Amino acid sequence: MNSTRSKHKILLVDDEAIFLNRLIDLCQDNGFEYETAQNGMQAYEILLARPVGYFSAVVSDILMPEMNGVELLKAVKTNPDYKFLPFILQTGFDSEQFVRDSIEMGAYYYLKKPLTPSTAGKILTAAVQQFEEHNLLHAEIKRTQNSFQLIQSGIFHYKSISEARNLASLLSHLSSHPHKAAVGLNELMINAVEHGNLGISYQEKSTLIAARTLSDEIEERLNSTHHQDKFVTVGVDVAASGTTIEIQDMGQGFDFSEYLTFSMNRLTDAHGRGILMASQNCFQSMQYSQAGTRVSCLLI
Repeated sequence: MNSTRSKHKILLVDDEAIFLNRLIDLCQDNGFEYETAQNGMQAYEILLARPVGYFSAVVSDILMPEMNGVELLKAVKTNPDYKFLPFILQTGFDSEQFVRDSIEMGAYYYLKKPLTPSTAGKILTAAVQQFEEHNLLHAEIKRTQNSFQLIQSGIFHYKSISEARNLASLLSHLSSHPHKAAVGLNELMINAVEHGNLGISYQEKSTLIAARTLSDEIEERLNSTHHQDKFVTVGVDVAASGTTIEIQDMGQGFDFSEYLTFSMNRLTDAHGRGILMASQNCFQSMQYSQAGTRVSCLLI
């Protein structure tokens, strides 16, 4: 086991020593601890033997004996404790249908063989950051439990990423599945700030993530003369038919249809999964309007 001081531990699963060693090198190069398994069954047993939250992500090959990577993915994602544990499939397949099927099961991250260290490191780091964000949301949900049980309707305004997370956590208590709702609302609310109000394009975000300056850029734009008066409006309506939440930004809109499905061109990008994940896992329904500046969600 790696003895680095990283608080993140990755479960690496591959039956071929050469590929497993490459994954170990990848973890070491990026400062992550790790444990290893040689097939899906062994990996799932390790996962269940450790406390929930012990692993920050799973990286698995597909073709393995006893339990393959897709079977492991199904087992992990049908366990409520690991619904949002980032799962990275390592594959040499180029089938778009296979990727779509895997995404529907919950694998939003891919490593393509042969591994390219820079790309693989970027994907692993993105998955771990997603895990961190979910932990922050979970803590905030617990802190705000029972805060919003009496609300029938309301209008809220926020500007920053931290305000988005706090509000998503509060509103999640209107759902019968608060963690699902919080994850989805957080993704949509952050998108309304970054891409909506602040106008950070998809390519700009890719560049900023690679340079590790995304947070600095967001803070600079929030305080700029051009953006400092912009805010996101969130409307809440609690009815017998269900609770609807509308998120409206002050941006120019975007082609939301492109992000409601997954493109092979974005397979190894470090971001671009949030809207798809929210629509598939977090709400009864989700619909964009007004050129992408407004999104309406019906909570579960």
